[in-house]
Amino acid sequence: MSSDSLGPSWVRSALLMAAALCAATASEAATETYITDFTKTNDIQTGLINTFPTGVLTPTNSFGASFDITSSGSSCGIAGLPGAGACNFYDGFNFTSGRSLTVPVGVAGVTDVYTLMNAYWASADTGQVATVEFFGSAGATETFTLDGGSNIRDFFLSNPVTTSTINGTTTQNAFLCNDPSTCLGAGATGNVTTGRTGNYGVDEQQFALDSSFAGQTLVDFVITNDCACTSPILLGVTAVSSPSSTPVPEPTGLTLMGLGVIALGFSQRRRHR
Repeated sequence: MSSDSLGPSWVRSALLMAAALCAATASEAATETYITDFTKTNDIQTGLINTFPTGVLTPTNSFGASFDITSSGSSCGIAGLPGAGACNFYDGFNFTSGRSLTVPVGVAGVTDVYTLMNAYWASADTGQVATVEFFGSAGATETFTLDGGSNIRDFFLSNPVTTSTINGTTTQNAFLCNDPSTCLGAGATGNVTTGRTGNYGVDEQQFALDSSFAGQTLVDFVITNDCACTSPILLGVTAVSSPSSTPVPEPTGLTLMGLGVIALGFSQRRRHR
């Protein structure tokens, strides 16, 4: 069929443009899912850092992930302290090696999991603090280690007996409070009860999952404490799933295609009169 048989040039242009748009792939952005349904045993505002925000938090680091800091509704915090609120983080490992926490996920197509985690007394000389193992619905598994002074550290950055370093790649700072007049904590290393002031922080970890998880649902992951000398702290979890790429005709393309077909029919009718 010659190009002339397609009618006037504007009709041909409309048809070609419509065909190109209809063949375009509609790509969705990666999806964040806040994972909030995990056991919570303490209140960060009275247990660790009383200036830590609640609700949606988007750290100013290169990861770009957000978290939702939710509460369980149960009373937490240190007994007798004012402002003790609802439970919003997990610190129930209790310096017990082998104790674990299962975090349900239930999200398909997960490529990365981001966590807000620190520890009590984690340092470079601590060694391996914990393991994190992910489980897919079709048998995929992957295990990461949390090593003191690399991808996990003490939340009390001014602790004189710990090394407050992180690798800056798979672990980056998510929240930092360094004003002695407002950065308050609690417990043995805090200052609500001891009067100690200093830097307090919450760090963010990235767990990039293996390609074997593609096409599977990330069922859950398990954090296991590996050292009786320290104890992890879990505050937030976000799962990022890959964008779907399905050939879908764009509305604009469908409109142009329809106009092109109508114009072509009108053109052919005029030529045969």
